[in-house]
Amino acid sequence: MGKYQHLTDFQIDEKINSGEFREEGTLIRNVSNGETVKVKSSRLSISNSFPTTFLQVNNTVIYQADLTPVYEKIKQSRELQSFSDMQERYNIILDFFDSYINHGDHLSELLTESLQVSAIFENRTRNYIQNLDIKKIDSLDINLFVGSLSAYVNVLFIYILVSFLKYKESFSKDTVIIGKIISLREQLTDVYEQLLVKSTVDHEGVNRLSMSGSVYALYLLDKSYDVFELEDLVKYDRRFKSALDVINFFKRYNLEIEDYYHNTIKISMNVPQYTKDSNRIKLIESFSKTLSDLENLENLREEILQVKDNSEVIALVESKIRS
Repeated sequence: MGKYQHLTDFQIDEKINSGEFREEGTLIRNVSNGETVKVKSSRLSISNSFPTTFLQVNNTVIYQADLTPVYEKIKQSRELQSFSDMQERYNIILDFFDSYINHGDHLSELLTESLQVSAIFENRTRNYIQNLDIKKIDSLDINLFVGSLSAYVNVLFIYILVSFLKYKESFSKDTVIIGKIISLREQLTDVYEQLLVKSTVDHEGVNRLSMSGSVYALYLLDKSYDVFELEDLVKYDRRFKSALDVINFFKRYNLEIEDYYHNTIKISMNVPQYTKDSNRIKLIESFSKTLSDLENLENLREEILQVKDNSEVIALVESKIRS
């Protein structure tokens, strides 16, 4: 019998309801001894595919997120549109994944296939983004690309999981996944920012932009768009620190100025007519979700690395992954 107790979110909720555990902000503690059981993420979560935290070891408690909903979403993703010639390879991965979760078979094949397919997705995604003309975005069929992004992230999740199960203590030596996450994040972020508001970098390295005609202006001035969603939009825009920073920029540079005689001059603002089912808005939402997914996958890898030298924890986690 090891020294660790293994808890899931469901079990933690039960103990909170019974009074055995209590919540203190982002901490959940054992009432009897004050030990931390789980540290909840304070980050704003946009992703609905992966939890913000997967695995924690706090004192004598191992917290592990319930991965069953994640597995189910991945299985259901067979219905997603992907690059047509990638559908067969993607479904092979899902078959291997399903076989491993249910029977413990095909781990090596799953690792090999997910590595190969992730490389193909990486190249296809890079080529698509490099050739994407934002000016013509409304005339494009983006559904295949959006579906492929979701499938690519699922493959990355599977690769992280099976790499851990295959290599255990030597998992940290496999840095392939970090390169893929960083590469995809940079590609998506560059386009994501331009979809929100076009900007150029001057010779001094300063971003020059105007809110006129931007998606930010849409959320600030169009009543059909919720201004409180600005925080989600700006999270992955490196040009602004927060939604308040966007609003402050908007007020300083787009609303009004004073002339020499201190007369206030109002500046007209072009508010674009993007509908919520327009390609621009669809891509912004898809990129935002994907960037959130990548953040959570990176967090998954980091949490696994924290316990890579603890054989008892590894054995417990491995036994629960397929339960």
